[in-house]
Amino acid sequence: MKNGTVCYTCTLCGETFNEEISTGHSYENGVCIHCGAEEQAGSAGSDDNSFKMSPVLIPALVICVVGLICFLLMKRNKKQIDKAQEEK
Repeated sequence: MKNGTVCYTCTLCGETFNEEISTGHSYENGVCIHCGAEEQAGSAGSDDNSFKMSPVLIPALVICVVGLICFLLMKRNKKQIDKAQEEK
């Protein structure tokens, strides 16, 4: 995670000051070192780095595997049919 800086400027006098901000949580001993938020159960490290699987991913993978199996079976059956026709 990268931290950033916000620059505030007074609209009356033009004086400015910078404030450092963080772009995510970094936990130490179950507490965020930036904002003090407590770490959620099951959270490991920075909450922005966790892997979230799309609900569409598993069905898509199943369809691909089934399609591959069907393709291989059809290819095998075609070879068996071709071989049987050659024997005649």
